[in-house]
Amino acid sequence: MQTEEIKLTADQLLMRSQGIIESTLLISDMRERANIFTGIMMQARELGIEQQIYDIAQQTAREFGEPELWELPQSFEKEVALQPFPINSLPNPLSDYLKAVCDFVQVDSSMVALPILSILSLCLQDKAIVAYPANAHTESINLYTLTIAPPGERKSGVFKALRHKLFCHILKLRWRPQQT
Repeated sequence: MQTEEIKLTADQLLMRSQGIIESTLLISDMRERANIFTGIMMQARELGIEQQIYDIAQQTAREFGEPELWELPQSFEKEVALQPFPINSLPNPLSDYLKAVCDFVQVDSSMVALPILSILSLCLQDKAIVAYPANAHTESINLYTLTIAPPGERKSGVFKALRHKLFCHILKLRWRPQQT
């Protein structure tokens, strides 16, 4: 079935939505149904009436004894313009270290920044506690990050370079002579 895109005003879409949804529910192909519903919801978003149209659609589906209407999933393959990590927001020794690791492993600063922040979080884990003022709930500070990149993007090289300094520091602390 070919669909023709017709631009409606918000009032027109609200007035016609139940009829459009009823026509959509007559389509037996669930993928085609989802495709049409996706188009309806995209237009509703543009007009600022997304929730109203969604509610009308789901109510109409229940009245027809049909399952909930779903939009087609959005692809994750979209190109996203990433902002560079603000290296200057870090203290000088840390930003210098970040730049050195980037140069050594030959990666972008964003590949190194989050693991560095995670390591700092680990180092500060038992040094500070965050308390919620409304009750007695407390948490130690933690930062969980995830570095996602395709294979061969040098994630392991970054982690190895950062772990080395951390492990050296841990060994130095562990083997420090006890002061009495």
